[in-house]
Amino acid sequence: MKSEIERRRHRRAVNALGRLVFTTLGPLTLSLLFAAYSPPAHADTITVFGTPGVDGTPGMDGGPGGPATATTLPNNDPSNTANATGGAGGSAGTVISVSGTPTDGGAGGNAAATAATSTADGAGNGFATATATGGTGGVSGGFTTAGFNTVGGLGSHGGPGGDATSNAIATNVLNASVSSTATGGTGGSGCGASCGSGGGGAANAQASGIARDQVTVSATATGGNGGLNVSSVGINGSGGSATLSSGGLGPAVFGSSTNGGTVTVSGTAIGGSWESGGVPFGTGRGGASVSLISNGGVNDAIGGATSGTLNLTQTAIGGGSTGMQGGGFATSILIGTNPSGASTYNLTANAIAGSFSGFGEGPSATATADARASDGGVANAIANATGGAGGNGSSAGTAGAATANARTNGGSAVAQATGGQGASGLGGPASATATSTAMLGGTANANATATGGTGSPATANASVTNSGSAVAQATGGLGAGGGGGVGGPASATATSTAMLGGTANATATATGGKVPKGFIGADGSASANSSATTINGNAAQANSTATGSGGQAHATAQTNFGNFQSVQSTSTSPLPVITAIGPSTEPTASAIAQAGGSISLSNPIVAGQSFSVVSGSVFGSPTVANGSMGAGYGGTGISVTYQESASFTQIGGTFVLDLLSNAALGNGFDSALFQISLNGLVIDSQSFTDLPSAEAFFSNNLIGVPLLSGPNSVQIAFSKQ
Repeated sequence: MKSEIERRRHRRAVNALGRLVFTTLGPLTLSLLFAAYSPPAHADTITVFGTPGVDGTPGMDGGPGGPATATTLPNNDPSNTANATGGAGGSAGTVISVSGTPTDGGAGGNAAATAATSTADGAGNGFATATATGGTGGVSGGFTTAGFNTVGGLGSHGGPGGDATSNAIATNVLNASVSSTATGGTGGSGCGASCGSGGGGAANAQASGIARDQVTVSATATGGNGGLNVSSVGINGSGGSATLSSGGLGPAVFGSSTNGGTVTVSGTAIGGSWESGGVPFGTGRGGASVSLISNGGVNDAIGGATSGTLNLTQTAIGGGSTGMQGGGFATSILIGTNPSGASTYNLTANAIAGSFSGFGEGPSATATADARASDGGVANAIANATGGAGGNGSSAGTAGAATANARTNGGSAVAQATGGQGASGLGGPASATATSTAMLGGTANANATATGGTGSPATANASVTNSGSAVAQATGGLGAGGGGGVGGPASATATSTAMLGGTANATATATGGKVPKGFIGADGSASANSSATTINGNAAQANSTATGSGGQAHATAQTNFGNFQSVQSTSTSPLPVITAIGPSTEPTASAIAQAGGSISLSNPIVAGQSFSVVSGSVFGSPTVANGSMGAGYGGTGISVTYQESASFTQIGGTFVLDLLSNAALGNGFDSALFQISLNGLVIDSQSFTDLPSAEAFFSNNLIGVPLLSGPNSVQIAFSKQ
């Protein structure tokens, strides 16, 4: 058995530093060590392999794999690489008898790799790469009744995988490129029934790059997988943990540019998976959970600094599971106040819960990104969360929930959440919230997208302040399995305000989960609500669309101009409840509202759509508001009521309403109601049961509204079935 260290420079081999030789005599192990001298060399690559563990003789445990440490210190080479692989654990010796002492596989060797560079090439570039891989645990021995059902295991066990740590550093160069990868060793396999497999090794990765111009830093830690055991009986090793940690010394993954160059930092942690049957050893879940938090503290996972563009991406991925217990949870929280004053500040937080194909509930995922812009800068925040799948069989549980939150104060906020899919049970619910505030006359955008897992709800909320566009999209999970054929409900809310000037746009789209073919039930309900508010007659536009069985689309727009302190338009389109054998017809309702800006008084009549639009002009003392409202039936034979309104707030003066013209398709309506209210009291009401009488009323009809001396609120409302 041997441990080898290799040095290479420009792909040419250099003398080996040393070799460790083991000679074995039965159960006794003698070790001899000698070192061969090598003249100094500025190697750019060092590779170290730990010595394999000794296989156990009958009745004996396997020996541990040897550790491996590879280090490249700064030298005259611009590209330094360190590779370390821990030795594999020795296989356990066979059990002497069925009632004999259990034999365990040896532990995999730990691995540590560190690469540092402080010298640039001719183009000013410096590179550092560190890769560490823990050794695989040794295979367990055979079946034995000794220790059966006792704490610590059922018979023989595979050895645990070795831990891995990596750190790559590049400094004092024009441009830095840094990569660090740590992978825990896989646990040793079990021997079948009444045996256990070994747990995966832990992994921790660090990386840093400090340069004058461009900096790219990447670090990935992957926990080792638990060992494979073909039997569902036994206590088996779980996936290894994965972290990005400096031990309280600041961000584990960090990049900095002193001259304002672009800095891109990426940190990823992936929990080890559980590949076994049976029950996980030492934990309630098979796949390892991962939690990454960066909020400006000394324990941050990632960070960066530049006066230019700063890109920070943090990804947490829970370990998967194919056994009786669930996959790992995933949490990624990335909050930054932009202390270095980056002109463009981009934060992305990703959380992906572990996959799961066993029994029980799926794991959840939570992602939060919060970016604060500096004066005059742009901040963008993206949060993505995906819940884990639920289990199957008679013990099926709900799939994992997904929650995504993105917030920024000067740019774009994007939140996307996807609930886990249910195998035999319900899918996971999804919730996405995006909030953006424009700064210093800029424009803000918020986009929230939520997709529920099988039969589960989806909720999306998007909000913009100080001008911009808010978009919310929610899709309920398909109705199937534990959902009993009922689709998941969907709710989308979009709000945009521009109270310092500028325009406001809000779009909400909700789609209820659809009933699959062959199932009897209802599509999921859908509720879409949009609201837009401006000042000084600037365009406020709200648009809502809802598709499903039951619910509605509602839109509200508001502004002010001339003598009107407030002008508001609203429209509401309902969705009928449909029960059918899937796939259903799944009707769609939409609502449009606009206040201010440019409008058309001749609007097309669209099935299932209501609209109310109003705009104004000032001619000296008089203020003229032009508007239009109406709806097209889309109830698929079911009676529904569409509602539109326009409201005006005015202090004293005169208010005159001129009904100019009308348009209709087919019969127009079954019944309709037109009302004028003053300060909450109806002062004029007209009902219609036939189209000709309504057409006569809405043609060149001048109506005066007697205002009071103080504030007055006048509402014009029109509803129809």
